[in-house]
Amino acid sequence: MNRLKRMLGLLMLALVCSSLQAERLTISMDKNWEFCLKDLPADSVFIVQQGWRQLDLPHDWSIEGKYDKDHPSGRGGGYLPTGIAWYRKEFLLPAACEGRRVFIEFDGVMANSEVYINGKLLGKRPNGYVSFSYDMSEHLRYGENNQLSVRVDNSIQPASRWYTGSGINRHVRMSIKSPVYLPQWGVFVRSSKVSSERAELDVQIDVRNDGTERADVQIVSVLRDASGKEVRRSNSNLKALGVGDSGRVDQTLTVNRPRLWSPEDPALYTLEVSLYKGNELLDTEIVTTGIRSIRFDPAQGFFLNEKNVKMYGVCLHSDGGAMGTAVPLSLWEYRLEKLRDLGVNAIRLAHNPVAPEFLDLCDRMGFLVMNESFDTWQAAKNHAEKGYNLFFKDWWYADTRDQVLRDRNHPSVVIFSVGNEIRDNLNNPEGFAKYKNQHDCVHKYDGSRPVTMALFRPNSSGVYQNGFAEMMDVVGQNYRVEELVAYHEAHPEKAVIGTENIHDIASWLVLRDKPYMSGQFLWTGIDYLGEAFWPNVMYTISLLDITAEPKPQGLQRKSWWSSEPMVAMVRKSDNNGAGHWVSDWTPIDLDTYDQAEIEVYSNCEEVEILLNGVSQGRKTMDKNAAPAAYRLTFRPGECKVLGYNQGKKVAETSYHTAGDPDKIVLTTSKQVLNNDWDEVAVVRATVVDEKGIPCVTANHLIRFEVQGAGRLVATGNANPQNHEMYVVPEKTAYQGTCIAIVRAGSDQGKITIKAEAEGIRGEAQLELSAAAAKVNSLVRPETELQALEQTPLQTLQTSQTPSQTSVQTSSQTGSPNSRQQAKFEKTLLRGDEDGVGILAYGAGDFGFFMPETAGYFKLGLMSEDKSLWLSDARKANIYPTSKGWIMEFQDPFPGTNALRFELRPLQHSNGFVVELKTSQLPGNLSLVWTYGGCSGSKDPAERELFLRPEQCPNNVFSRENNTFTVYYGLSTSLRVMMGVAPMDTETRIGNARSMDNPLMLWNSGKKTDTPVMVARNPLRANSTYYYCIYRQNRKSDYNAFMLPALFQESDKNLQP
Repeated sequence: MNRLKRMLGLLMLALVCSSLQAERLTISMDKNWEFCLKDLPADSVFIVQQGWRQLDLPHDWSIEGKYDKDHPSGRGGGYLPTGIAWYRKEFLLPAACEGRRVFIEFDGVMANSEVYINGKLLGKRPNGYVSFSYDMSEHLRYGENNQLSVRVDNSIQPASRWYTGSGINRHVRMSIKSPVYLPQWGVFVRSSKVSSERAELDVQIDVRNDGTERADVQIVSVLRDASGKEVRRSNSNLKALGVGDSGRVDQTLTVNRPRLWSPEDPALYTLEVSLYKGNELLDTEIVTTGIRSIRFDPAQGFFLNEKNVKMYGVCLHSDGGAMGTAVPLSLWEYRLEKLRDLGVNAIRLAHNPVAPEFLDLCDRMGFLVMNESFDTWQAAKNHAEKGYNLFFKDWWYADTRDQVLRDRNHPSVVIFSVGNEIRDNLNNPEGFAKYKNQHDCVHKYDGSRPVTMALFRPNSSGVYQNGFAEMMDVVGQNYRVEELVAYHEAHPEKAVIGTENIHDIASWLVLRDKPYMSGQFLWTGIDYLGEAFWPNVMYTISLLDITAEPKPQGLQRKSWWSSEPMVAMVRKSDNNGAGHWVSDWTPIDLDTYDQAEIEVYSNCEEVEILLNGVSQGRKTMDKNAAPAAYRLTFRPGECKVLGYNQGKKVAETSYHTAGDPDKIVLTTSKQVLNNDWDEVAVVRATVVDEKGIPCVTANHLIRFEVQGAGRLVATGNANPQNHEMYVVPEKTAYQGTCIAIVRAGSDQGKITIKAEAEGIRGEAQLELSAAAAKVNSLVRPETELQALEQTPLQTLQTSQTPSQTSVQTSSQTGSPNSRQQAKFEKTLLRGDEDGVGILAYGAGDFGFFMPETAGYFKLGLMSEDKSLWLSDARKANIYPTSKGWIMEFQDPFPGTNALRFELRPLQHSNGFVVELKTSQLPGNLSLVWTYGGCSGSKDPAERELFLRPEQCPNNVFSRENNTFTVYYGLSTSLRVMMGVAPMDTETRIGNARSMDNPLMLWNSGKKTDTPVMVARNPLRANSTYYYCIYRQNRKSDYNAFMLPALFQESDKNLQP
């Protein structure tokens, strides 16, 4: 392992452990693992040095392999390799963390995982889809090196009917908590008595005491809306919680005029639950939730917020095509957007728990979710799986419990399913008990949602006759929709739902026309890997192909499920109605293709085809959802389909006959990529003719190259018989197209994607932009903590006492000899327990203080060859207001008319936000500002109001484009300040000894033992800019786009 990285890791963790004191600290553990694709004895994992490679998580090793029809995974596993592998990671945990509880949290490991810390087995988990955690506290070496290793065994095959992937294919975190804490998934928020006027949230909060003495604690819950505004709060006390005991508190929050969650308006709230012992904050849990009501009515179907809603659903497996089962969230967002465009509003998770962030995405996008647990209980299926059926008896309760606990706060989840097409005997007491036990387990941990299962051939299995179905809250059946209709006619008291359905008209008409039919879930929404017979490697009866392009049945479904007027045409690929359906006007053989059999899909009243401008007749759409059928003599050129409502054209789609392949066109799903594992761009390469018409018959081998601030992750196409590897830079076009998946590799810069192929003119090129990862205040990324290059490690161990002198000012801040005595103004926030002091001296400079928090903010102007600190401006005026204070400058710089700064304290955080308004300005003028000199003074009245270089060595900075973080103080009492500036800001490290003027500071360089943050942003005339500095905390995660609103809402009065 790299010694320097381990040292940095220890330093970073020490910073945060001490800065948050007893509060929870959660760190991403995704970075810097080593991987070995072979089995090893557990005690030799950190001894053996051969065969390891470094990588980041999530990771699916199966998708990196080659297809082979003889792989043991077989058709279910998509003929990809599996096996046994080890992952290992070393990390240093500061001694300051001793006495706290330290947990390692896995969102999922595929499969049969064993987790070790320092050689000690923490536990095993057979189910590769379930999230789990272990308490490592008793086995850690505090202040020393720790060794974390994971054995993954996916060698027992075939283990599944579809592709599962292999490895630690989801995120990993380490959570460090107080001995008295809120346990994982221990906060449950349930909506009750919901209306548009009023709603109640019933909150259940668990508390655990793993300390050494009984504890009296207080629980404070604060509900906030999407803007961060406090909506309601509640306080509760838990007395004398014994050592080793858990306690529970129930609260009720009333919300007036709530914004109800729905697919049309997926409004979300956050509940922040804080645990206190006296005035000491022990732990905080932040839960995202939505306010909504659900009801399954036996006669009228599903109701959301008392509005009847049909679930237009699809089933989805967990793979992301070329990414395997380690799927970036932005790729799922891209796919779900494509499904939503077809009218889909519901997802059935087939047939297992998903990554938790997938449900976060469904919450934000407004999808209704059927959350399913198992594909098998104890009986295997037709593929003779050696998978979860081997473990169900011993593990079903823990897996069901953990899935429900983890997912019960998601407003998108409206129903649980405990099984899919279960083959166990359901005609005896044991079969009844298996379902009933799972049903009761779900309701034990979440009584707010109904439970179902996907019945398979119920008339054959007898579950419609033996009373089994009557145990279910909602009766679900796969396929054979007429059987479900007949069951409801015999049992009108039961609510029903189609848990899995084919893409036919008859099933759709039942959903459309039967009021009691709550919804249907098509098999499937997107093509997926596995469940195919060689040479096919993927299942293909879906709305979207595996690259997320709509298929003919997807276009038809859109005509039934979408409310936006649409029209689309498909034709049989071969002459006289032979072949398969395609949506284009370019036959494979133009010479022999003669008679085109066509279907037109539309939700309009009438449709018409124009062939090269000549009408082929207008037809009325069938009320029973059948397409409009045409049979035309093929003519090259344009085939245009039109849709009409009340005689007016409301939709139009054109198809053209392509010529010879001429060039490649690149398009992208995202133009800006944040430097984050979960963010990728889907770059599509399409072969087109000289007019830009897609050549759907092209099958060129396209070579991709990524340059600059990005990297190529994978390539793919929609060909179910393509056996090319995914982690290669080239892919054969299928139906004229293929994709490359690209990820940012740095925090800024251009990403250039190039594509070329033999026989194609020139080289296609596309440019994207890389940007810094979005800051997650709940899970601290390791990369944020590693930006310490400008300060020696040992400086954080030094102590420094601020000078005790009178308040002084100087036009030469970096020149102590020129200081003069000056008067300063002092303002404090009312109502804050700590208080925020802002001590101003002279316009353009001010000190910023809270107890044990300090820093200096200095403003200046700079052109290409001139600069000026605003504290040297001749015409300056500074005065307090009821909301903050104002600095005004007249003619501070040649060609500059006036500048006006207004500073206000933040409402929800300890910090301030500055608004700058400009008027007349010269060209090439920038605002320059610097921040630094932070130390731990408790008495702001005794601090100097200028920046001294000797106050700077104890500051450590990290920078990400327009934001920065400064760490300072001792390792046992570290403080963290954060800053945000306009998006076009450039930041760097400057030398505090070189501050005679802004130009000198800007060019002073970062190789210094007295660092300060220095930044500049270009100014434009008659414009407004915002800047913010605040103390790091769990409540606040600000960006440049939020600053105007933060400025406006900061209405707390200041007292002089």
